[in-house]
Parts: sequence; C-alpha cells; structure tokens
Amino acid sequence: MLVLITAASIFIAEALVMMALPFIRGVSPIYEGTIDALLLTMLVFPVLYLFLFRPMISVIRSLSEAEDELQQANEELEARVAIRTSELAWANDSLKKEMEERVRIEGDLRDSEKRYRCLWDDMNDAAFLADAETGRITDANRSAEALLMRTREEIIGMHQSGLHPEGKSMEYRSVFREYTAVPRGNIYDMEVVRKDGRVVPVTISSAPVTIAGRQFLIGLFRDMTERKRLEEELRRTAMTDRLTGAFNRLKFDEIMTIELNRARRYKRPLTLSIFDIDDFKRINDTFGHAVGDSVLVELTKVVKSMVRESSYLFRWGGEEFVILLPEISVEGAAVQAERIRKEVETHAFAVAGRVTVSFGIAEFRRDDTDDSLVKGS
Repeated sequence: MLVLITAASIFIAEALVMMALPFIRGVSPIYEGTIDALLLTMLVFPVLYLFLFRPMISVIRSLSEAEDELQQANEELEARVAIRTSELAWANDSLKKEMEERVRIEGDLRDSEKRYRCLWDDMNDAAFLADAETGRITDANRSAEALLMRTREEIIGMHQSGLHPEGKSMEYRSVFREYTAVPRGNIYDMEVVRKDGRVVPVTISSAPVTIAGRQFLIGLFRDMTERKRLEEELRRTAMTDRLTGAFNRLKFDEIMTIELNRARRYKRPLTLSIFDIDDFKRINDTFGHAVGDSVLVELTKVVKSMVRESSYLFRWGGEEFVILLPEISVEGAAVQAERIRKEVETHAFAVAGRVTVSFGIAEFRRDDTDDSLVKGS
C-alpha cells in the first residue's frame, strides 16, 4: 500500500513538473534537471514524511521507549538479583555455619557416646536400660552379659521380668512399676536366673531417666553371691564352734528360747542330754592337745550322724556337749544316749584309740528355764 501511494505521489509530482517546464524554457538542461529534481523532491517529501518517515520515527520512538523500559526492568532485575544473591550468600553462610555446628555437635555426640559406652561397658555392676512403658530391655553392658551368661543381643528385647525366677516374675513386675513411679533411686534385694538355670542373688539399684523424650529405667545389678557366702560364713562362724562345727552356746540361747516357748505353748515334750568325754585330760596329757582336738572333731561327726535333723548338737565347752531334742520324751532321749555311748565306745579314734562318754538327761517341766534344764541334766 505504501509503495502504491509513493508511486502515485511521484507520478503526480512528475506531472506537475512537466506542466511547469514550459514556463521555464530557455534554461540550460542542467538547471532544468536540477529544478526538476528540486520540485520533485519538494512535492514527494511531504508524502514520504507522512506515509514513510513519520511511521518510522514513531516506530523508532516506540522502540527507544521499549528499550528504556527494558533497561529499567533490567536494572531492577539486576538489583533484585543482587539482593537475592546477597540473601543467598547470607543463607549459604548461615547454612555453612549450621552444618559446621551440626558436624561439631555430631562429633561431640560421638565422643559422648564413646565415653558413655566406655563407662557403661567398664562398670563392675551389671547395667540394664529398660523402656519404662513396655518393660523391655533396650541396652545392657558386658557385666550384664557375664552375670546372665547371655550375649547383649540375647538380652536386648527381653522383658525385665524374664531376668528373674519364674515364680517371682509377677512380684518383680510390681516392683518394676514402683521403680518407674518413684522419681528417685531404689534398692532391692532380688534374684536373677542365668542362662544355665542357676539363681543368683543380686542387689538392684535403679532410677528413672528421660532420654530423647522417652522414659527409661536404669538398673544396676550387683552379684551378691560372694557376699551372701561371706554373710553365711560369718553367721555360721558366729553360731558354730570353730573347731568341731557344732553349734555354740550363742546358738544354744537362740534355739533354746524358741523351743522352750513352743514346749510351753503346745505342751509338747522337750528333752536335753549333756555328755562329756571321760578322762579327756589324760588324752591331752598323753597325746597332746592336737590329738585331743582331733578327738573332739571326730566325736562330733559320730554324734551328728546319730541325731535326728530336728535335734541340735552344741559344744558346751571343753569336752562337754549338749543335745537338745524337741518332741522326744526322756525315755526316747535315754535310748538315743545309750546308742551314742555304745557307738563312741566301739569307734576307733586315730591315735587316741578307745574313747568313752558319760550322759546326763533332763526333761522339760513347765516352770523350767534354760539354766534349770541344763542344771537338771
């Protein structure tokens, strides 16, 4: 369309020039061509301006404005990018510091875990960690493995009641609940069962703890086997004669009180026999005190083998012994005394040879005391 308008404009302009040429005859061809070109230009330029240059200028102006807007948008974008880059750099720096702190914390946790594991595993007491809600064991140390004769893998997952004898598991379940309810340490004497079935006495010290928001119970189990053995040994030593193994006078006082009360209350027979070794001084003087001691030891074994389990043998002092016979009349005591006397008389004692004993017997009466019963024999 623009080409048609331009061509038409040129045609019209050229026609006008041709119409004007007769008025400028006599001008040289050069001037004529120049005048022709000027007139043509003057006539065509407005048309070109209106239909060609002006739209081009408008387009150029629009492009310039668009370029300015684009430049402004680009500057704004660059500013936003700079701000965002700064924010990302700050976030990256914060993340880096956070990661470094997390790495440090994880390292501290690993070190803490190593220290805890060393402390946990090197404890002399068997240590167990149990979930307070389920009662299931979640951890155990090496001493726990040795106590139960089980591996840590075997122990973890067991219910705490499974550590104890079957007949006491329900009792110990209630104790476990008491442990978790009381916010302080508890100490109890209990028993655990090893893998081989042996029952081991233990003292348990426990306390509730919170780990990662969960409630647990730490239990320290101390094997009391040796201590119980020592206590029993001390008790036995305190109540028995060191040389012969027979009960001593301290044990006599304890048992005598019990049996006297029983005899009074239920009106049951109670008899006491006392015997000593005849001419024991001669044995000591002839063979020495070591032989005399061996006679006392051997005599005790002979007599113990002949008395009932419900009867008691005491070393009264020196070569004197007492037999307390609950539920036996004076006649029964006399029969037993004669049997013992004959057995001792026929027994071949090493070195000393023949040894004899003499008996005295007393039967309990309602108004008797331990002293009067001993004196009455």
